[in-house]
Amino acid sequence: MRASEHAMGGGSKAAHRYVTGKTAKTSGSSQPLPFDCCALTLNRYDEPMASPSGVIYSGPDIVPYLMKNKACPVLGTPLRSRDLIKLNMIKDDNKDWTCPVLGKRFTNSTKVVMVVNPKDPTSANVFSFESVSELNFKAKNFYELIDGFKFSKKDVIVLQDPGDEEVCKRRDISRFKGANEVKKASSIQQSVSMQRVMAEVKKKREENGGPPPTSVPLVDSTATTSTAATVFSSRPPILTSDLFGIGTMTNNAAASALTSTATASTTSSAARNASQFEVEDAACAWLKSRKGKKSFGLLRTSLGDIHIEMDSDIAPKTVMNAIYHANSGYYDGCIFHRVIAGFMSQTGDPTGTGKGGNNIWNSEGLEDEFDERLKHDKYTVSMANAGPGTGKSQFFITSKECHHLDKKHTVFGRVVKGQDVVDTINSTKTKKDKPLVPVTIQAFTIHVDRVTEAIDNLYNKAEERKREEREKERRMQRVKEEAAERKRELEEGGADGEGYVVGKYMKAGGMGGDGGGVDFMQSVGEGDIVAQLPPKKKKKTAGGFGNFSGW
Repeated sequence: MRASEHAMGGGSKAAHRYVTGKTAKTSGSSQPLPFDCCALTLNRYDEPMASPSGVIYSGPDIVPYLMKNKACPVLGTPLRSRDLIKLNMIKDDNKDWTCPVLGKRFTNSTKVVMVVNPKDPTSANVFSFESVSELNFKAKNFYELIDGFKFSKKDVIVLQDPGDEEVCKRRDISRFKGANEVKKASSIQQSVSMQRVMAEVKKKREENGGPPPTSVPLVDSTATTSTAATVFSSRPPILTSDLFGIGTMTNNAAASALTSTATASTTSSAARNASQFEVEDAACAWLKSRKGKKSFGLLRTSLGDIHIEMDSDIAPKTVMNAIYHANSGYYDGCIFHRVIAGFMSQTGDPTGTGKGGNNIWNSEGLEDEFDERLKHDKYTVSMANAGPGTGKSQFFITSKECHHLDKKHTVFGRVVKGQDVVDTINSTKTKKDKPLVPVTIQAFTIHVDRVTEAIDNLYNKAEERKREEREKERRMQRVKEEAAERKRELEEGGADGEGYVVGKYMKAGGMGGDGGGVDFMQSVGEGDIVAQLPPKKKKKTAGGFGNFSGW
């Protein structure tokens, strides 16, 4: 960091003195609230709003609070909802609040300011102080960097400054009056509600003559296995070499033997067992290769039946999530918790609040599967999400064309029958987008399941390969047994004098045939060993003239 950047950057005393004319005092005991957290709920905000003093809140939380209390939850001073300033802020690819000019992420040590429009004090753009200092104050340019309106120094309000003790006090959690009151009231209300519930349970148990109530968790903390893992737990192992579209991955036995003395020596590696996710990826690759092969399901609601065609050949992961949930009964009993007339009807949350639900892998979210062929036409079935890659179990059915949602939500199906039921659901009377009379999913049944078909196909091919290997081993075993039997017969025949031995069919009378030949041992005396020896072969003399003795 250069000296000028440090002097004019986040939180230096020189920068503070340049704007306020005061010398900053630091406090070592202050522990300010993180920049991206609401000063009322202490949770992260998505729709930030600020008070004229520069305290940041979450809009959906602070407005109801002010309508009831009409006082600043931090300072305790009078504050109305009309006094709030909407903050225009942007996020980077990592979903962190960022300076729109410099592109630097706002951290807890960054000095952050908002520039209020004097003609419209209800909104303000948020910058790092470094950008305002360098491009406005030092350049004598008092035109706002984004909207271009003219402003003065008093329109620049500090939201966070670690070098200013007064600003740090506004963000010190221990000083938050409203947060402490909300926390205290919440704990009291929860305690009273729990006591009332337990008293009613105890009374019913006593009336029925049952045992006294015990503390039982509402959620089974041991149930950590995902739906997908449960489905694959009953499947036998499958090798990576049997998967479609997935390269063979070995057990690395040869590499381990080469690099580790604790591993048995071997020069070959075999294909290893595939993981659940590798099997699913192979199934999805197989589904994408079968273009036009769709899955079909029946969504039975309290207002009628909706027949859905699902694009398992285009968005296989999303369809897999929906089918597994449907087969497990996950959607049974879910209500349409959000209905906007003329737009869409949303369901798939077991809690009915719009904030619950999970995918079959218990992961942070489904990977988006966007495709040019998938559009948000009327009666389209699409995944609900809270941003890229955050799909869980909730989905919605459109009641009109919504092409502005293309490539923001994953389309995975469409209504092919029961459009009138969709219209009836969408026209239901609501209060705050929630139907007054609950519309419930009674059952979601799958009639054509391409996902299970794809996985079964992989396992069937693996079983066929295993049968072929077993048959090959049986054939090899038979060949080995026949060879061993033949060898044993030959050995037994040689021992009895009737087997296949060398010289068995040679005649004992010699080369002359039956008695017609001359016995070499008879024609020569047995004692004449020299006569019995074959004659010596003459050595060939080398060519040339020699010593001329023959001349």
